[in-house]
Amino acid sequence: RRGWAARASYSPLDESLTLVGDPRVVDGGTTVTADSIRLLRGGIEKSGGEMFAAGNVKTTYSELTAQPNGALLATSDPVHVTARAMNALQSSGLAPYTGGARLWQGSNLVEGQTIDFDQKARTIAAQGDLKRPVSSVFLQVDGKGKSSTMLVTAPKLDYSDSQREARYSGGVTAKSEDGVMTAGRADVFLNPAGTLHTPGPSQLDHMVASTHVLVQQQERRAEGEKLVYQASSGTYVMTGGAPMLSDLVNGTVRGDSLTFFSRDDRVVVEGGDSSRAVTHTHV
Repeated sequence: RRGWAARASYSPLDESLTLVGDPRVVDGGTTVTADSIRLLRGGIEKSGGEMFAAGNVKTTYSELTAQPNGALLATSDPVHVTARAMNALQSSGLAPYTGGARLWQGSNLVEGQTIDFDQKARTIAAQGDLKRPVSSVFLQVDGKGKSSTMLVTAPKLDYSDSQREARYSGGVTAKSEDGVMTAGRADVFLNPAGTLHTPGPSQLDHMVASTHVLVQQQERRAEGEKLVYQASSGTYVMTGGAPMLSDLVNGTVRGDSLTFFSRDDRVVVEGGDSSRAVTHTHV
């Protein structure tokens, strides 16, 4: 670990070293710059080193190994994180960032009020609120090769690159050119980076949303308790809580399961012995 700054001060009381004046600290493949950086020498000896950075913090993680089975953090490109403050523990590889945090690698970007980035495990835990939620963008590619983007926002995100799963909770909104989906929570599953041929953000494979799910597509509106969406086919399967699909022109349909498609007006309705499929049509 090496550091540079215009001024440095050392405190024997807590064995801390404070760097100010364009400080920069390099630790292996990790570079940190900020308005001020504080290093705990006692922490270095006991826990592997602790660092506090404040004001215009930027961290660059380089010398990364590509993980073809990953998604958001799969390539060997540097990972950049910016925030107002950061506290990093060298031994664990965990670095919490607070205050308007942004993390990106290539075209993949996650924004939130706080972001906990684990370099070793390649996981992200981001936190926001309803007014300033966590946001990220994914690519969708249909069966004909046409691509579009989906913006997903929520107060909380937990992502694991080894599982390629992004868990959004606290009230989720997913926007695309097909329409808008809202739900209590949603799990987004991504395709492996090693199988992609289209440049850009990570590709969405499928999404599972639950708790008060609502899909709005122009004049069509679908409600239920669980939704499974397949990006390649543009298929929505709504179940739970007496799902309903309504259209100002065609009317309303209800059943145990509703399957509809983003690229046409087809709807497949399935009922059961105790819950028959019902259609109300405007004549």
